[in-house]
Amino acid sequence: IAHGVPMLALPFSTDQFDGAAAIEASGIGSANDPNCLTTTHVADAVRRLITAPSPKLPMLAQAIAARPGPTVARDALATLTTA
Repeated sequence: IAHGVPMLALPFSTDQFDGAAAIEASGIGSANDPNCLTTTHVADAVRRLITAPSPKLPMLAQAIAARPGPTVARDALATLTTA
């Protein structure tokens, strides 16, 4: 997503299911049950994702590039230490 590429999510446990559902609901990727996948399912899902990517992806990639993870984490820690 950070590079403007849709995500094929294969959640295995706990919070991964919520994350995968959010990815699919937002239209920036596809969530699939890894326990039921076949090579045909994967090929079809990838084909769908690259044939019709979400127009949201470039905007999200720019937003992530403007504020990468380490910057967000550092800012959050700075907020905690100044409080």
